[in-house]
Amino acid sequence: MKLLYSNKDDPRIFVYKTENKSYGVTFNCAHRKGRILMVGVLVLGIVPGLCFTLMSCARGFKSPCSLAVASILLTVYYVCFSIGSVIWGFRSAARDLQRHPGLNGPRNTKGDMGLCKEK
Repeated sequence: MKLLYSNKDDPRIFVYKTENKSYGVTFNCAHRKGRILMVGVLVLGIVPGLCFTLMSCARGFKSPCSLAVASILLTVYYVCFSIGSVIWGFRSAARDLQRHPGLNGPRNTKGDMGLCKEK
């Protein structure tokens, strides 16, 4: 299964997965900023859940109400983070495509839709 795009010659950070833009956006792993953004998105997605888990184990919740409120807040964070990430990715891909109009999807480049293996 192809997950991420990797092409050192492609100047775009965000790349549409196919020429049909509705299929999604991925990072260009060969681009330095693409790798930094990918790690940042993973950290922002994982750290709040880890903090919530560690805090609940270490201090314990005194009442079921506080656990429910904390769970709801964490769920709202993840929903907002997911929607924001999708919007940000599509807008950035559209902007990158305007900057580099000859590149529309990974098929028009020498990129590999693989697991970030640089050639």
